[in-house]
Amino acid sequence: MSCQEASVSVHSDIKVIQEGLANELTGFAKVVPGFRVSIEPVASQQSIYVLDSDETGLVYDEKFRRAYLLGRAGDFIDGQAVVWVGYWLMEQQRQEKSFFTIHSSALTINSKGILLLGQSGAGKTSLMLDLCKKYPSTVVSNDLTVVKHDTGSRRLVLVDGTKEIRLRLASVDRNFPTLRPLFPKNIASAWESKVVVSPENIGLKSEEGQPELHSIFEVYLDSKGTNDLLIKQEGSIPIKYRLYEDMSRIIRGSAISVFDSNRRFLGYMPSLDSDETHSKRVACIEEMVNNIGIVSVSGGKINEVSEAIYRVVNR
Repeated sequence: MSCQEASVSVHSDIKVIQEGLANELTGFAKVVPGFRVSIEPVASQQSIYVLDSDETGLVYDEKFRRAYLLGRAGDFIDGQAVVWVGYWLMEQQRQEKSFFTIHSSALTINSKGILLLGQSGAGKTSLMLDLCKKYPSTVVSNDLTVVKHDTGSRRLVLVDGTKEIRLRLASVDRNFPTLRPLFPKNIASAWESKVVVSPENIGLKSEEGQPELHSIFEVYLDSKGTNDLLIKQEGSIPIKYRLYEDMSRIIRGSAISVFDSNRRFLGYMPSLDSDETHSKRVACIEEMVNNIGIVSVSGGKINEVSEAIYRVVNR
């Protein structure tokens, strides 16, 4: 398994795992940014060993940088335990090279890289869709974005991200009624009903390059439509705290859990963080806040918020 600047080799003494796991892992490319699977051996700093055992468990050997998954073939053949352990291991490698996974949406506007931050439900996806439909744009990512910090040139680059777009019916009905046919006619809950599409499925274009990060926004779209437009520069401790917490959650194992076939937790995932990776995250955050700058844009009307973002990008 590999992704940008990271790789993990997978070994097993279970025949069915040896024969069938690669196909299952390939399906996770949509949810892990930059994820790739190869049956050919790769040079890797980290390894996962799937071992036949009467008991299920997860053990990590820090000295040799190896994770051991213990259990029967049925516990691991779907690939979920292997891929999430692999993601955790690869994020450590990424951060050692100043690549960071951030919960966000990203796009380009007139070839300028734009990062949209915000809590779940803040409207990142809706705003990205609205911007892409109105302006010359490409979709870099939805949900997870990999940002590279080049400390020498002081550049931030949007390296990769998950392209899969999850549409919620409540947001579609409110902001994009032309997309309503993507959903079944009879829906019990507009909030809980979702469909998953690629950018191309809804007339958008995916970014194929690695654009330089030009602008960063923390967004909030008021679903009730009552809030006035508010634009302000962010640079306080809370925004740095939110970024640090977000950029730390995978490497520390707090954003990932692995389960056996009976949905039981397999075991403890220790933090793989270090002074070195902490310092690299801090340097990236300082670059984002102090060099590029983070602008908070919120309001109740999607048109106003999108137009405000466009004005800031092109001022």
